[in-house]
Amino acid sequence: MNDDVIQVYVGTDPQMKKAEIALEYSIRSQTRSPVNIVWMDYTRGGIWGDWNIGREHGHPYANEGWATDFSCFRFAIPEINGFKGRAIYLDVDMILTRDIKEFFNYPMGFPVLITPMGFDVILYDCSAFEGQEWWPSVAEMKKSGWKIPDYAKILLENHLVGPLSPVWNCCDGKGYDPNSTGLIHFTDMRTQPWKPYPDTFPYPPHPRPDMVALWEKNYKEGLSQL
Repeated sequence: MNDDVIQVYVGTDPQMKKAEIALEYSIRSQTRSPVNIVWMDYTRGGIWGDWNIGREHGHPYANEGWATDFSCFRFAIPEINGFKGRAIYLDVDMILTRDIKEFFNYPMGFPVLITPMGFDVILYDCSAFEGQEWWPSVAEMKKSGWKIPDYAKILLENHLVGPLSPVWNCCDGKGYDPNSTGLIHFTDMRTQPWKPYPDTFPYPPHPRPDMVALWEKNYKEGLSQL
């Protein structure tokens, strides 16, 4: 693992290709640092292909199993990253509005940093997980069917979780400040502007047209780079 490269792991699924384009462009267009993005998508196979998610794939926010098809992939990151260095986790329904290097270099007093909104944005010190008996291996994770609260409980009980500034998780424009916000999260799946699940959600207009405009700008410019 190259310590000079910013490692970014993104939870995603087959319906999120437009979101992937917008997110990747928002990251790469605002940094001079080398960035490696790993798309954690079950259809891409490899380590992501055969997890027990408690239900069939393709039914987000069903009454059982994971909320999304990638919900708990995020907890595999320390091992997948070789238990070395730092790594960022992001949901695919986000865009960066500042240099991701600022996020990557955030002061770490704990091995896991999250914003007040929870585990949808994470900065890991992956080395803290090496050889720890209380942390399951990826092989164990894949079979367990555990949900996010199960992993969160272990992390919190072992005092590994510290605070990350909320500027790195602005949910649907709430508290948005163009001078400080670093990340916008389109967390309400029912108003996501790229409408990934038309058979599941009705998609009323997003309450913040300015946030939609920022997403569309990144998507269109990213699309032009393909």
